[in-house]
Amino acid sequence: MSGKGFGGATACKVISLLKEKNIIDDLRFARLWVESRMRAKPKGDMALRTELRQKGIAAAVIEKVLSERCPGEGDACRLLAEKKMAALEKLPKEKARKKLFDFLARRGFNFDSVKDVVREMFGAR
Repeated sequence: MSGKGFGGATACKVISLLKEKNIIDDLRFARLWVESRMRAKPKGDMALRTELRQKGIAAAVIEKVLSERCPGEGDACRLLAEKKMAALEKLPKEKARKKLFDFLARRGFNFDSVKDVVREMFGAR
């Protein structure tokens, strides 16, 4: 705000007032962000954590929101894998397995979730 001619004290007062009136609510914003992401383009906890951190959300708020997440990371990973499997069915099994693993990893799901879901989709290896 200092670039707009307002001092630091004024900015702090305005932010405090906005928080007091529930116009600024980081917890609510983070919950809505995660919910929106899971509907539009599901991502894992690592990716969501990074996105929220980039938006200035405190680590404690991020962890609270991710712990409340429904479906949880493993379920979200499984649902996304099931959707992706249709696009992979014409590929050789090993190539499809690698593509699914890479796809889920790029979406920010943790290694254990990805490994378990890929194993589930293609059988134990």
